[in-house]
Amino acid sequence: MINDVQYSQYVIDHDLNNRIVVIDDGFTRITGYTQADVLKQGLELKKLFPEKKYGEFLSMIADEIKEKQKAYVSHPIICKDGTETTVISFVENYKSRSKRHLCSKVLMTDVAVETSLKHEVEIVREKYEEVQGKLTERTNQLEQLTEELQEKSEFLEGILNNLVGGVGMFEMHGNELVPTYLSESFYTMLELDAKQFRSYMTNFTKLFHADDFARLQSDIQACITEHVHTVGEYRFYKVRGGYIWLQMRLGYMGDHSGVPTLTAVFMDITERKNTEYELHLQTERFNLIAASNDEQMFEYYPERDFMKITAMQHGEQSVIELHDFLENLNRSHYVHKDDVEMFKLDWNQAVTAPTKASLDFRTKLFTSEYVWYRATYVSLPNEPGDAVSRVVGRLVNIQSDVMKEQSLKQTAALDALTKLFNKGFTQAKINKHLHQSHDMNALLIIDIDNFKAINDTFGHSYGDAVLKDVSRVLRSSFRVNVDILGRIGGDEFVVLLTNPPSSNLVIYKANQLNREIKRTYEDGDAKVTISASIGIAFSPEHGNTFQELYKHADKALYNTKALGKNGYSIYDPNVKHEYHSDRK
Repeated sequence: MINDVQYSQYVIDHDLNNRIVVIDDGFTRITGYTQADVLKQGLELKKLFPEKKYGEFLSMIADEIKEKQKAYVSHPIICKDGTETTVISFVENYKSRSKRHLCSKVLMTDVAVETSLKHEVEIVREKYEEVQGKLTERTNQLEQLTEELQEKSEFLEGILNNLVGGVGMFEMHGNELVPTYLSESFYTMLELDAKQFRSYMTNFTKLFHADDFARLQSDIQACITEHVHTVGEYRFYKVRGGYIWLQMRLGYMGDHSGVPTLTAVFMDITERKNTEYELHLQTERFNLIAASNDEQMFEYYPERDFMKITAMQHGEQSVIELHDFLENLNRSHYVHKDDVEMFKLDWNQAVTAPTKASLDFRTKLFTSEYVWYRATYVSLPNEPGDAVSRVVGRLVNIQSDVMKEQSLKQTAALDALTKLFNKGFTQAKINKHLHQSHDMNALLIIDIDNFKAINDTFGHSYGDAVLKDVSRVLRSSFRVNVDILGRIGGDEFVVLLTNPPSSNLVIYKANQLNREIKRTYEDGDAKVTISASIGIAFSPEHGNTFQELYKHADKALYNTKALGKNGYSIYDPNVKHEYHSDRK
């Protein structure tokens, strides 16, 4: 029979002529009146009652509340379409948050059996005059049914306190959600009571995880401005420590005296999120294991600086354990000295935040000579939101690939002076990489400031030596077997930084070039200082071909020149550039 129950909740403000100020979807299903009717027309309670029943309803409520603090009454109402139905109302008075208004919170139920009950009551009353002897029997039946309805009312009251983990009503003050009502089930979910939670009422949103705060604010604003329901999943700190995952469904109730009012339904989804995360870990492990075939698997533990490598060579398995791995990296010669700084930079990023990346470097961990290996790895925390607890991955011997690449470079069309790729080969190689890569890449155009003054002051032979110096800086700053370096003009160079783990590495490289290229050349009394102006564009954000990236990086380069040279700029489509072909 409980499946026949339709229930709703609404609020009456007695100091505003008993006006209904808040309703839910259940109220609309029962009466036909909508939120727009409440907000725009000022729906008064008496509009819901037959003319003679309104006063009786108020009197019944007043009598029961005076005696029991709460009122439970059965009464008819007039729906929006003019039809009449019988409902049961559970009424509880309270003062508004401002303490200025007396309000009533009403839980109203439309139970299908109530109609038949009323019909039975009417039959009893009609039979009373005819059959006095049956009065006692009918009265007992009525009392029994009343008890059943009382139990159902209590059950419905319990639904509110147990509905999907928790229910709340909030006012939005600035960027802060201020609760005006929270169900008992909400406190149970956090393992505390309303008194213990009281100090957090005015800084409710501070209980959400900092990484989720921006998304929470965005969902709140969408709910208020667009009057739509939003559903989000957030981490919520528990007062006694730790956090749980909550799914929060927000709904817009209205705007009262300039203060938006929202409703929220909370569901604890911690178990599901933990299951999803464990599945993610298992998938990562499976992918790494499935991809390994006579390759080296490794696990690194940042807290202990401990590296464990399971090496497979010629079908034999061995375990290499390296204590104080990063601390001893410079003096241990595990990694080639030219690759140490790059290795440390990438590795520090991996142990700082969850990362999935690859790293090419030379090592002689497995042989007496340095051999090129590629490390493909993921860094993972124990729990979502924690610091990285381990890095797992595999090592693949790429020596033959590197040798082929180096051989290709020797036979390809190189720039005769700098031994970097020439313009045509650079464009072709970059376009090929961009066609195959769906990850982020960064194109840097490096233009030498004041280079014309070098040629004019010291001669072209001296200028050639300066360009060789610049090319040496580029080779030492980038991965010559992974990144693409080329000279495409007299004093103009390009670098495609392939698949950087983040834009921060690109910025780091640009700053490094600015520091190392800037230099003063002297010959007798003559002095000329050169520096580098750099323009940067990213794929796929700014283009997927060399031509598109070059066009946008060139505009960023002009911006660097306009700002005083010796720096870098990242292409911004919102910045209007007055293009000049001569940047000197």
